[in-house]
Amino acid sequence: MKKQIVISFIALLVLLVGVKCAYCQQDNKRFLRWLKDDPVNMVSNIQGDQVLTMASFGMGIAAMSASDANISGSMRRYYSDSSVLDFTNRWGAWETVVPISAGIFGTSLLTKNTKFQDAAFTSLQSLIMTNLTVNAGKFLFARERPIHNEGPFDMEFAELGATSFPSGHTATAFAFLTPWVIYYPGPITYSLMAIPVGTAIARVAKGRHWLSDVTAGAAIGFSMAYYLSKRHLNIQSERVKIMPVASRNSVALSVNLSF
Repeated sequence: MKKQIVISFIALLVLLVGVKCAYCQQDNKRFLRWLKDDPVNMVSNIQGDQVLTMASFGMGIAAMSASDANISGSMRRYYSDSSVLDFTNRWGAWETVVPISAGIFGTSLLTKNTKFQDAAFTSLQSLIMTNLTVNAGKFLFARERPIHNEGPFDMEFAELGATSFPSGHTATAFAFLTPWVIYYPGPITYSLMAIPVGTAIARVAKGRHWLSDVTAGAAIGFSMAYYLSKRHLNIQSERVKIMPVASRNSVALSVNLSF
């Protein structure tokens, strides 16, 4: 299903190369250019302080894992039957979100609003690049899910099967909605971020992921969307920093950014 969606999306972009929408104010080839150039630039432009941030984040996730069993167990006991979390959980499902995102992008091409087109494309591209990153992480760490009752430290590393780390649902929800916050900052779009946060909580409460899984998923989805949005908007901004903070009695996620 995922492969079919990606192939269909690429086919749509190829079609756009030779077709100019009657209403578009820019050449549609920019979408193909972004799809081709963004992954290369993201990897080739990594700097030393970014590597240090990622290393620090990794250590923070490792420290958070020590509290996974207690926190995840408590959330499963008290929040698993929440109707609100049932709703937010749906916004992390790939098969739900990608068709919606693709539909918004297709609709945007019928308008004269270039900013709307770019935001819609960025959201869809962020979903695809985030999914590739998450699946690579799932294969690399091969961590068992809480529902398997193997504990938070059961990792096989570089094996197929176990897919707990990082959380794909959480990453998907953040990747889908974050570009709209960057392109259209304001109270309405800010409030939409309650949905991916709810998705993260739902994944833990339903026993599908550990807290450290959803924290990593949130960081991947948000960072990918943030990077692509700023790049497409041609804005040179301060780097986003997402850092888990864990102590004996509490766990928190610190996010430092500027719009």
